[in-house]
Amino acid sequence: MKKLFDRVKLGKLSAGTLSVLLAVSVILTTFSGLFIFADGTGNAVWTGDEKQPDTGLGTEDSPYIIDEASELAYVVKNGGGANTYYKLGKDIYLNEIDKVNWTDGTAADADYTINVWYKNTNVAASFKGTLDGDGHVIYGLYHKDTANTGWNATNASALIPLVESGNTAVIKNLGIESSYVQYRRAAGAFVGTNKGTVTMDKCYAGEDVTLKGCMVGSLIGHVNGGTFNVTNCYSLATTTSSDASGNAKNQSGLIGDLSGDGLSGSTIKFCYNAKGAITTKNNFAGTYEALYATEAGSTVNAEKFTVLTADKMQGLTALTAEDMMVGLGGENSAFTATAEYPILTIFDKNDEITVWQGDEIAPSTGNGTQESPYIIYEASELAYVVKNGGGANT
Repeated sequence: MKKLFDRVKLGKLSAGTLSVLLAVSVILTTFSGLFIFADGTGNAVWTGDEKQPDTGLGTEDSPYIIDEASELAYVVKNGGGANTYYKLGKDIYLNEIDKVNWTDGTAADADYTINVWYKNTNVAASFKGTLDGDGHVIYGLYHKDTANTGWNATNASALIPLVESGNTAVIKNLGIESSYVQYRRAAGAFVGTNKGTVTMDKCYAGEDVTLKGCMVGSLIGHVNGGTFNVTNCYSLATTTSSDASGNAKNQSGLIGDLSGDGLSGSTIKFCYNAKGAITTKNNFAGTYEALYATEAGSTVNAEKFTVLTADKMQGLTALTAEDMMVGLGGENSAFTATAEYPILTIFDKNDEITVWQGDEIAPSTGNGTQESPYIIYEASELAYVVKNGGGANT
């Protein structure tokens, strides 16, 4: 849900918004205590630095809030933390999105220096913990290494380059757009190499995302002895798999490559890939349901995944017509049909403004301390705080 001040743009204040802001200014002159509005503005582009998040306690009830690209960089580079929770408070920009050609990874502006994201070898630690995008998007993820795209290299690059054996990573409610990752062995939008356990729910890679390497996945590049549980995800990204000599390989999809004995313990449900396969490997023996792709990847997969043309994935009937992606629809669907491809409802921008209904709900994020203030996301939470007088030293 978008926040109150996401609407505020100089010279474009609606009468309703202005009245709310005036009311808030009056409140602030009489209110005792400190509270913070969740603000979706001021999305500064990453400068290559790293800063530890300072809001939240890292618990499920009070996650660390990532409001800046430098905070995301710190968390990923240092591998998060076991049983530690992180939540995005804003969209994150790792590069200026109009300064890079996202199809080939070149600079669109000769004077622009592209910010390079991490790889796993001697740079980013194995990730563990929970990263909740909370309906936000990461823009400008970039790593380009053309030295060797073959099997002999063991490196990986992605938002999270590596999940090592014994580590558990959860990624949910997160989108990636305007991004380019090309790497030696494994390349992914969300996870490069998974040797541990990865759970993903309600994530997507956008149409202007390009991924290249030997083992390439718009969700996970390489599952190397690990397991995964993926639900309610989709990809519009372009994935290209090739060996060290540039020859095409058949190792791409939502999941690029699968190896190891743990695949029978993996799950993938309610997903679609508009530009490729679910996976091109034929050794997936886990649990699967309602999977749609434009390519089968292998004759074995053709029996597990529904292959459709791209036009059968688009339109307002895409989730209801029997010859389309009806398995993604229904009462409990995470998707919303549009005139184009279905999107995840949590990212539906048509629902970003919610007017106060007169109710009051206690804020549920934060502990009310200086280090972890209560975060006000909704008008009903503001109403609760004001009506009840806040709290001394809160």
